[in-house]
Amino acid sequence: MLLVDKYKPKKIEDIQGNLLQIKRCKKWLKDYQEKKKSTKPALLISGPPGIGKTTLGTLLLKSFEYDIIEYNASDVRNQRLVRENLKSIMGKLSISSLMGGNKNIGIIMDEVDGMSSGDKGGVAELISFINPNKGKRKKFHQEIKYINPIICICNNDTEKKMKDLKKECEYVQFKLPSYSELYTYAEEILKLENIKINDEELISIINFSQCDIRKLLSTIQSISNGDNGVNQTLSSLDVKN
Repeated sequence: MLLVDKYKPKKIEDIQGNLLQIKRCKKWLKDYQEKKKSTKPALLISGPPGIGKTTLGTLLLKSFEYDIIEYNASDVRNQRLVRENLKSIMGKLSISSLMGGNKNIGIIMDEVDGMSSGDKGGVAELISFINPNKGKRKKFHQEIKYINPIICICNNDTEKKMKDLKKECEYVQFKLPSYSELYTYAEEILKLENIKINDEELISIINFSQCDIRKLLSTIQSISNGDNGVNQTLSSLDVKN
């Protein structure tokens, strides 16, 4: 079994780093579920790849007992696709609710920064679902229903359309885990897997992973499997340093 799959976080506490950011995300969803006024109707998590943003979104919705529907940029590339997909969900109960359960649908919009490429109207349409009052006069405003939380995920939030999206969301920026956090985490994995790697090699692996936890686990597995290519790459990095 791949270490990336074996050690994929199964609960929110398993995610490495960003403790304050995770706390903010949990508070946002709690306020949303309690329909607390002034709560933003969506959450936007930005940050580098491989640090647990999408995993958090999934675990967060599960922990608050939502059924989950996930889209990414390839599913909803443009205005029409966003409208068709979200229109069939927003304000609706999940199948489990119809069968006597109490779950609503939570939505994950992954890679939303990819939606803005080509200017096809996808982000603007997403914003209109998040905030149906945007651009309307106050007397025509609708009350936010807080039924279907939307969690948006992105790596890059610098484009104008992403800045527009930020204004409508609870915005949380994830940062790379620290070297000490990664070192402690890697040591724990090595111990659990009974893999022998000395400190010098471990530091090289952490440097090579560039703080991407998935890459860190993949590299540890490759070395434990005797992948000479990875060993040579790490050796060349050590020479340069």
